Amino acid sequence: MKNSAKKYHWEQQIKLPNGEITSGRWLPCFEEYGLTEIEFKNKKVLDVGCLNGQYSFYVEQMGGHVTSIDITESKRTHHFQGNSCDSYLYAHKQFKSKAKYLFPYSVYDIEKLGRFDIVLFLGVFYHLAHPLLAIEKINSVLKMDGTMVLETEVSNFKTRFYHKSSINLNVVQNSMSYFPRTRLVAYLKHFISRSTKYKKQFIVHAMGISLAKVLNSITNFIFPNNVTVYRNDPSNFWIMEIEDVERILDFYGFKIINKISAFPGRITYVCRKVKEINNIYSSVSKYSNYKNRITN
Repeated sequence: MKNSAKKYHWEQQIKLPNGEITSGRWLPCFEEYGLTEIEFKNKKVLDVGCLNGQYSFYVEQMGGHVTSIDITESKRTHHFQGNSCDSYLYAHKQFKSKAKYLFPYSVYDIEKLGRFDIVLFLGVFYHLAHPLLAIEKINSVLKMDGTMVLETEVSNFKTRFYHKSSINLNVVQNSMSYFPRTRLVAYLKHFISRSTKYKKQFIVHAMGISLAKVLNSITNFIFPNNVTVYRNDPSNFWIMEIEDVERILDFYGFKIINKISAFPGRITYVCRKVKEINNIYSSVSKYSNYKNRITN
């Protein structure tokens, strides 16, 4: 166990230079998130919510200069020592990485880190109490025409605030009227268009999931308002309808250049920053510094 990835807690499956593959449940989704189509070489990249560093180290291998941040520690168990920070640092050492790592560090403070060409925002949006503020902060650190990759859980019916509370949020779904047929078609088209390597990885991954999880996933896909999926995880807040996510991106100065439905219930947007945020709507207004506008 000495000097082995097995002694750490992993959420992400990472192939290390020494041949080890970490035990995380999340397979790499470089192609599924559109990352294979982005030029990272010599670009300054911010990885928000990097967890174990799966995408940070990929970007670095592609020639990018990476800053990784995360704020959530994985739960310690009797099976593992440490947390996501320890795991990241272990992988960082294995890769002989030059990535800058800040932990814990909040997305709401990223303006202190300078300007970036690309921001990865993968699997974080729906875990935030203030998702709009996060998008605003990302806009503020991105250079004009810079790229943001946002991957998130989405609702097939309506936007809801799902954070665990004492309120009974159970929703009764009594019909099939909200079955996401368009999402299913988009998913099948995406799967067919992917490489043979991706298809094999997906099949292997699917076969490795327990039958109970498969049935649960199918149920939640057909009945998207089964809120117990989100209520059992106190880190879940907003599960937004696709239309609302896209309106938010537009409002905060982003143009969608690629939209990928790689998995049921999740979506990836590759966006380009096309404008700064209007100061009238910014959380940090330029007008807040004026001291001579108060009447006697």
